[in-house]
Amino acid sequence: MERYKKLLLNLVIFIFSIIISFLVAEFILRLVLISPYEELKLHNGRFNESTILTADFEDTPGNQKHIEVSFQKNGFRIWGDTHTLKKRILIVGDSFTEMVYADKGNEWFSFLQNNFTNYEFFIYGQGGYSTYQEYLIVKDFYDEIKPDIILIQFCDNDYFSNDFELEKSQYPAIIPNREYLINGETITKTAYFMGDVREKSMLFDYLLFYFDKLFIKLQKYPLFKKDIISTYNSLNKLDLSNTVEILNLFSNFNNSSTYLFSTNNLDSKYLCNSTYVSCIPDVYDRLDYYEQQGNHVYVIGDGHWNEFGNQVVGEYLVEYFHNNSILS
Repeated sequence: MERYKKLLLNLVIFIFSIIISFLVAEFILRLVLISPYEELKLHNGRFNESTILTADFEDTPGNQKHIEVSFQKNGFRIWGDTHTLKKRILIVGDSFTEMVYADKGNEWFSFLQNNFTNYEFFIYGQGGYSTYQEYLIVKDFYDEIKPDIILIQFCDNDYFSNDFELEKSQYPAIIPNREYLINGETITKTAYFMGDVREKSMLFDYLLFYFDKLFIKLQKYPLFKKDIISTYNSLNKLDLSNTVEILNLFSNFNNSSTYLFSTNNLDSKYLCNSTYVSCIPDVYDRLDYYEQQGNHVYVIGDGHWNEFGNQVVGEYLVEYFHNNSILS
C-alpha cells in the first residue's frame, strides 16, 4: 500500500512540476518575446504608405528583373483624388493586383488608367487576400471613395481562403491569419493546425511553429504532399456558399456596379449566376491563346503574369469595357 501511495505521490509531483514548468515558460516567453502567431498577425496586416515590396525574378527565359513597389495612402497601390469631379473606379484584388512583377506603368490596371483618363482610379491589392478581405477594404473606404464601378480581381484560391474550414484543409499552404465571414460576423483567426491553442498559449505557439516548418519540409515527400491542384479541380464538389454569400455582400454598395474577372481557368460563371456581380469572361483564354503562340505570359517558375502577361490582360479589359460601352 505504501508503495502505491509513493507512486501516486511521485505522479502528482511530476504532473505538478510539468504544470509549473509550463506556466514559468509561458510567463517568460510572454515577458520577453512576441509569439510567432502574433508576429504573423502583424505581418499579414494591411499595407500602409510606408510599405515597400521587392521582387527578383526571371521575366522571360534569361531575362532577370528587379522590381520595387511602393504604396500610397491607406496602403493602396493607387489612391486617386477623392475631390475629383470624375467618375471613380475601385479595383481590389490579391497578389495579381499587388503586382510586383511589372514595371510601374506596365501593370494590367495601368492600361485601364491610360485608356480611360476621364475616370479616377483607386487600386488596392495585397498578396494572399481573400474576396472577403477585399470586401472589407471596399466597405472601409466606400464612403470616402464613392466608386461608380467596383472591379474584383478573383483567383481560384479565393474559394478556399473565403471559407475557414476549406482553408484548414489546405494546411500548410495557407495564409496564417485572416478575417473570415462566419455566421454573418467578421472573425479573425488562424486556419493553421491547432489554431485555437496558438492563440491562447505562446509556448505551444512556438512548439507548433517548428512543427509547421517541419511539416512544410515534409511536403516534398509523396506520403505527406497534398495535391492542392486536384482539390481545385474538384471545386464543383465543394460547398462554395461562403464565396457566393461574400460576393452578394457587394450588392450593399447599391450606388456602384460590380464586375469580376478571374485570373484562372476555373469557371467563375457559377458565382456570377448566383450573385449580383457581373462576370468578365475569357481573361484566362486570352492568356492561353498567346501562350499557345509561343509567348511567355507568366513569370518563369511562378504562376503570376509577367510584364507581357500584364499587357495581355490589361488590353483585354480595355477592349471589354470599351466594346460593352461600360467605360468610354
